[in-house]
Amino acid sequence: MSRTQLLGRLVEKLERIVTVLREIINDAPNIAQKTAERTDGSDFKLRTSAYETLNEVVRSSNVVETSPIILELLKSILHKLGQTLELQIVSSDDREKQGDLQASLCAVIQVIIQKLGSTDETKPSTLQAADPIMFLFLRVFACRSSTVHEEAMLAIGALAHASGPEFEKYMPELYKYLEMGLQNFEEYEVCAM
Repeated sequence: MSRTQLLGRLVEKLERIVTVLREIINDAPNIAQKTAERTDGSDFKLRTSAYETLNEVVRSSNVVETSPIILELLKSILHKLGQTLELQIVSSDDREKQGDLQASLCAVIQVIIQKLGSTDETKPSTLQAADPIMFLFLRVFACRSSTVHEEAMLAIGALAHASGPEFEKYMPELYKYLEMGLQNFEEYEVCAM
């Protein structure tokens, strides 16, 4: 067998490996999201671990190749965040679960914004999604949970960075929450960001 034939076979095998890896990467967000939605894992922080895994999948993905998948994931996460705002809260345990879920979802949104905002090719996608993202974040601030506020502020920072001067249009509405946060010195973690 000649070198050219060996090289050809090697290239074919590498292409098959890359195809399999792409399929795994394409399925990873769905798998992590389904895991996060399981109800049998609350004792082991399964949901939190699944969302952290989802963050790492997004961070390590090739944004140009996976941007359609990441955009679908963003829509799904935004929908899920919207659903958490409609939950019936009857106990402090319910409020804690809502806050944990909202914080995890805000963290995923932050990572997605950072990823999509990292290239000129995908940055317009971030700008197109900015209005619904900010609408949800402003609603999250009404929930009065410092943990969620911290994650939402980090995500808003990522959105401001990705949006540049376009972000200014959100400042009038955001300002009142920033001012309240700065005046609330008991929750110093949010102010320390």
